[in-house]
Amino acid sequence: MKNEILNYLKADPRFRERKNKNKGLANLVMQKYGIEIPKDKREDFIADILGADRNWRKALEENEELRGSDYAQGEILSQEKQIQLGYEPNYHADIKKLKTI
Repeated sequence: MKNEILNYLKADPRFRERKNKNKGLANLVMQKYGIEIPKDKREDFIADILGADRNWRKALEENEELRGSDYAQGEILSQEKQIQLGYEPNYHADIKKLKTI
């Protein structure tokens, strides 16, 4: 999906604007899965998915008894994904530490 987003950003300048992010993401998801979401519901659909993800993470953060067996591996999995996507894990923490030296 990374390349699709990059190509979409290059092809359609409107997608670069925050106000059009959800609409653009909906277009990419529909294209990827060959589904159609009514035009007037696309932005709300993506906003609901993103909001549900945030609420799921917050609920698990606040309720330890609801966490899955893989919860403790979250930081490791996050860093592995960052590396896979070409990012450097803990970059900001490293920069912050360098400023104190």
